[in-house]
Amino acid sequence: MSFFKNSRSGSASYPDKQITALRKEGKLEEAYDLGIRTVADDPTKWNIGALGWVLIGLVKREARNPQSDSFQRFARELRELDIPATDELLTEHRSQALALTSDEGRRFNDKRLAARDAYQAGHYEDAISLYLELAKNGHLQDQDLFSFGWALSRAIQAILNRGKEGNFSDVPVGRAKKFLNYYFKIGLSGPELLHSIILQQALALAKERQLDIIPFLQLWGVDSFRSEDWQRDVLEAEDGRGGAQGKKRTLPALGESVFLRAAKEAVRSQRQASADFVLPHLERVADRFPDNAHLKRYQAELLHAIGRSDEARDRAVVFVRSMSREYWAWEVLGDLVPDPDIKQGCYAKALLCSPKEEFIGKLRLKFAECIRRDHPGQARGEIERVIRHKQQKGQRIPRKAEELSKRSWFADAQAVEPSAAFYEQLVAPADNYLVAQIPVCLAVIDRLNNDKKLFHFTVDKTTDGICFFSKYNDKPQIGDVVAVRFEHVAGVGTKKTNLLTIEPSDQPAPEHLLKEFSGPVRVSNGMGFMEDGTFISPTLIAASQISDGEQVTGRAIISYDRKKARWSFAAFEVKVIPRVIFS
Repeated sequence: MSFFKNSRSGSASYPDKQITALRKEGKLEEAYDLGIRTVADDPTKWNIGALGWVLIGLVKREARNPQSDSFQRFARELRELDIPATDELLTEHRSQALALTSDEGRRFNDKRLAARDAYQAGHYEDAISLYLELAKNGHLQDQDLFSFGWALSRAIQAILNRGKEGNFSDVPVGRAKKFLNYYFKIGLSGPELLHSIILQQALALAKERQLDIIPFLQLWGVDSFRSEDWQRDVLEAEDGRGGAQGKKRTLPALGESVFLRAAKEAVRSQRQASADFVLPHLERVADRFPDNAHLKRYQAELLHAIGRSDEARDRAVVFVRSMSREYWAWEVLGDLVPDPDIKQGCYAKALLCSPKEEFIGKLRLKFAECIRRDHPGQARGEIERVIRHKQQKGQRIPRKAEELSKRSWFADAQAVEPSAAFYEQLVAPADNYLVAQIPVCLAVIDRLNNDKKLFHFTVDKTTDGICFFSKYNDKPQIGDVVAVRFEHVAGVGTKKTNLLTIEPSDQPAPEHLLKEFSGPVRVSNGMGFMEDGTFISPTLIAASQISDGEQVTGRAIISYDRKKARWSFAAFEVKVIPRVIFS
C-alpha cells in the first residue's frame, strides 16, 4: 500500500481537479455536468467541494433572474449539497450565495455588483457609497473587503493628485482622511500591497502637515511592512527632474521615508511618548540605511528634545564629520552645544556652506541672536537679509524677525551686510570643538626624512601617517611617543590618516609598537637577527661594530616589510653589552 494514497497535489487526473479547471475557464455548464456525474459515482469531499464552487458560481450568475427554473434548481442543489463541516470557507460562501434567494439578499447583491461596476468605471466614491450601504445593513462580505479597500485607496489618490496639480488648501483633505478611517474600520492589514499603498498616501498627507504620521503608523502596524517597502527605487531622471536625461536618481524606500517623517514629528512635538515609539525604530532604520545622514540628524535632534543632550551631541559630531559641507549639519550641532562661542562658530560654518536663502531664515535669526552683543551691526544685517528676502518673495515675515527688529539694540546698530569674511573670523571654536571630540591615540615616530623635513608615525598595523617638522612643536626623534588625533582616508594596504593634531606624549610606548630587546645576535651577510625575531639593519651593525654572537641590547619598533608582506620588529638603536672578564 502506498504511503501517499491521499496525496493529490500536482495531478490533473482527479475529477475534482477537472471540474475546478473547467470552472476557472468559465465553462460552468460543463463543470456542472461533470460535477453531478462525479458526485453521484464517487461522493468524496474533494468532488463535493468542487461541485459546490460550481453551484455557487451558477447561483450568482442566475441571480439576476431569480424566478427562473435554473436559478431555483441551482439554489436547491447548493442548499442540499452535503458539504463537510470542516470546509468552513465553502460553507461561508454557500451561505452568501443562498442569501440571493431572498429579495433582500438579491437587492444587496445588486448593490455589490453596482459597486464593482462603479469601481471599474473609475467612479471610486460611488463604489465607496455602495460598499458603505452594504456594511451598514450587515451585507458586507469578506470577499468585498479588498474591493472596498482598493476603492478607498483609488479615491484617496484622486484627491492627492488634485493637490499635486494645485494647492492643498483647495483639496478636500478631510474626505481623504475619512476614507483612511474607513480603511481601518474594515479591518484590512498587511503585509499587503494595498496596505503599503495606504501608508504611502498617509505619508503624502503628513508631508503637507495634513496628518500626523505617528498615530497613523501605530494603527497601521510597524510589523506590516513588506520586504519591498525597504527597497529603494532607482529611476532614470528626465530633464528638469533631478538631473540631465539618462542620469539615475535613487528614491528612498517607503519604510525609510516613513520613519524619517515620524522622527521629524516627534522632534516638533517633543512628546516623550512619541520619542519612545520612534527612537528604537529609527535606530534600526539608520543602521539599514547608513548613507542617509538625515536619519542620524533626527536621531540627534530627537535625543536632544527629550533631554538626552550628551548622546545627541555625540551623534551630531559623527554626521558633521561626514557632512561638513552641508549647512544643516553645522546648524544642528550649533543647536546642541551650550557654549556660546562654539554655537556661533557652528552657525558661521553653516552660513559658509552657501546654502539657498529660502532654507536659512531660521539659521540667520539664530546666528543674529548669538552675535548681537559683540557684533550688533552684523546681527542687524542678518535680520534685515531675512526680512528683505521674505518681502521679495511675497512671503510672511517670520515672527521672530519682527520681534528682533523691535529691540532697542537693533535700532541703535548700523547694519553690516553679511559676508564670508566675517563668518571666517568666528569658526575656530567650532573647528576646535569638532577636533576635540576625536579620541587621542598614541603613536610612535618610526622614520625621519630630513631632506623633506617630515617624519612618519605608526599607530597600529592598520594606521599610520606623516607630519611635517613645522607642524610639530618639538624636535622629532625615532622612538618618540606622540599623541595624535586623525581621520581615516583611503590608503593602499593600510588606513592612511588626515592628521588633525599631534604633540609629544610622556606616556609609555604601546607594547605593540615598541619594545626593548637583549641577548646574543646572529650576524649574517652584515644583517643582525635576534632570537625573538628582531631585525638589526646592516647600518646599525656596522655603526656599532657588532660581531656574530655578541650580547647586545636595544630598542625596536614595529615595521612592515613590503617585500615579504609581513610585520616585524626592527631595531632603531642598539649597543653591545661589554663582556665582564674575571681574573
